[in-house]
Amino acid sequence: MGKEKAEPSGYVYTKKKSEWITQIECAEFYDADFFRIIMFFLVCSLADQTSAFYKPLSTYGWVDPVRKKGGLREQLLGELEKLEKIISKPDANDMKRALEDIGMAKGFPNGDHTERVCMVQTVKQENQILALFIHIRNVLAHGRIKISGAGDESVFFMEDCQYIPDKKRYVVSARMILKKSTLIKWIDIIESGMTMKA
Repeated sequence: MGKEKAEPSGYVYTKKKSEWITQIECAEFYDADFFRIIMFFLVCSLADQTSAFYKPLSTYGWVDPVRKKGGLREQLLGELEKLEKIISKPDANDMKRALEDIGMAKGFPNGDHTERVCMVQTVKQENQILALFIHIRNVLAHGRIKISGAGDESVFFMEDCQYIPDKKRYVVSARMILKKSTLIKWIDIIESGMTMKA
């Protein structure tokens, strides 16, 4: 007999305006790198085809499979200290245990800036990188972000969520802790795609 499919671990709920989301002081965080992050992940998103400035991966020369050894996924995730901290679940109804495993079920851990990602990646989203970038795009578009520190070592605490009408509540679809320097490095890798051998 095959292994029984485990029951979903459940939703993690959030608020439309959570207490941890604080006002971003533009003068403190706005610089060339922050502008570049906004332009790349939000305005010229390679993950959001509804954007008038949509740029697919092929624009940058990434035509080989993303999961190919030495390919885009490996290069991007290789920038993180702990690859096992990237967790994908097919539905928001199975996020509870995954977020518990990385210490983010009840929010973001105080004082712990270890980079990690837990996100919903639907069955239709075969590309984990594009799924991740969609969540980053949503975070920036909806302002569900807190920035700690300054300069290259700024840390971005990000949460994406979706509204479930029958529950009349918001549920977490992604929680991420990523350094500003990591996001910039990801942009560099993708934009250099046509000259880098995967």
